[in-house]
Order: sequence, then C-alpha cells, then structure tokens
Amino acid sequence: MYPLTIGLAIENRDLMEQTQACLADLPFRVIVEHQDIGDLSTFLDRLDRMRPDVVLVDISRWKEPLEGLVSSIRAVTGDPMLIALNTTAASDSILSTLRAGINEYLFPPLGESLRRALEKRSAERSRRRDGAAKGAGKAFAFFSAKGGCGATTLVCHVAAELGRQNQKVLLADLDLDAGMIGFITKTKAVYSIQDAVNNLHRLDIHYWKALVSNGIPGVEIMAAPLALASKQQIKDEQIRHVLAFAKPHYDWTLVDLGRSLSHLTMGRWRRSTKPAW
Repeated sequence: MYPLTIGLAIENRDLMEQTQACLADLPFRVIVEHQDIGDLSTFLDRLDRMRPDVVLVDISRWKEPLEGLVSSIRAVTGDPMLIALNTTAASDSILSTLRAGINEYLFPPLGESLRRALEKRSAERSRRRDGAAKGAGKAFAFFSAKGGCGATTLVCHVAAELGRQNQKVLLADLDLDAGMIGFITKTKAVYSIQDAVNNLHRLDIHYWKALVSNGIPGVEIMAAPLALASKQQIKDEQIRHVLAFAKPHYDWTLVDLGRSLSHLTMGRWRRSTKPAW
C-alpha cells in the first residue's frame, strides 16, 4: 500500500475519535492535526509547510462558502485529496460540498467509508507513481465540424465519467471564441489559459494549482479567457508549452478546440502533441 500523509482539521469530538480509530489500523501518518477550523490562517500555514497527501476537514460548523475554503487549501498544498467530514447525510449538503471541489463527503459511521477512501487514494498514488515511470498520461482533443454539434458537451461528459472512475483529469478550454466549458460545468474560474501563457516563466505545479478550478468532482478545469484583446492573442507555441507542462500531472488531458477544422486548430493541436510532450 502506497504510504500517505494526512492532515486533520476536526473540531467535533465524535468525528475525531472515529477518524483516529480508523487511522490507527492503517499505515498512514498524520503530520498536521488542527482542532480549530475557525483559525484558518494557522491551519493553512501548517499545510503549506507539511503538504499532506490527504486533508480531512470537519465542515459541521463551517458557515462560509466552501469554495473559498477549498481554493485556500489547494493554493498552499498543491493537489491533496480533500475529504469533508460532517455529522449529517443531507443530500443538499453533499451536493454543494462536491460541487465546491471536495473529493469525498463522509458522515458517521466513518470507519469503513474512510478506510475505503484512503485506500483508493493510496492505490491511485501507486498507479500514478508507476505510470510516471512509464511516461503515462493520455491526451485527446475534441472539435466539431460547426457550432452547435455538441463537442463541448461531449468532452465535459467524458471528463466527468473519467473523474468518477478515480482518474486525474485536466479539462482545458482552448475554444478561444466561445469558451463554454466554464458555463457548462458551473465552475467559478478566476483565471484562464491566458494567465498560464502570460506566466510561462514562473509556471510550476503550485502556481498551476492556483490557476485551475473545480466544477466536476475529480476534474481540474483550465478555462478559456472571457475576452481577448487583439494584443493578447495566444500563440500556438505558447499553448504547446502550457500543455507540455500540464500533461505529466494528469492521467487524462482533454482539450476542447472549438468549432471547425481550421488551419489554426490543426496547428494548435499538432504542435501540442509533438514528442516534447
């Protein structure tokens, strides 16, 4: 079993006791233990220093929008598995939590469900480690012959299904004319592919995680810019560099190229799939 490091932010005593009982039987190590989720800055500082593989957060008393909490955690930790713990199994709470970008929503009794979630993450990390040694990571581009054929809807459904299969997926919107992926997935994207292009000189995994957003569980989304001034046209070579950086970090990279098979579309994808990937 691939070893994992765990970060805890749990205030509820019963949730903490059940979590500790489960972890006692597993070969994972708790490296951050925080009991006051209201003291968010201290918790984030500790996460930034330790960078655990999995973060368990007690949301039973959390009153603010979860999107802010999720983005703050991912900004300092990179790509942990986020598990929300709650005392209720209300469907609206589960749905809003998953939409915020949480990987798993668990409620008492925690024992078996928490064990399964951690073992799944462990197996995923093990596969990713083995795959990285073999140069794993597949990329597919989607485009339609003309507008309205459903290519964007299709790529979103493919990404969602791969995410449900515990695959790590990047969904990149390179339709620079329409850019509908953010709307379809209801992601609250603050940044776009334009920001990645403008900051190629500082592009590393931590900066990348601040650019992507979550609108589908298991899927990270790189949105298209809302508007492009004539002086900000993205070059094919710049896109190639961004995709070359991103692809090794995902099991699947799915790209929406927009509508029609044009010289620009062919150049963008062909150059993005050179062996330099």
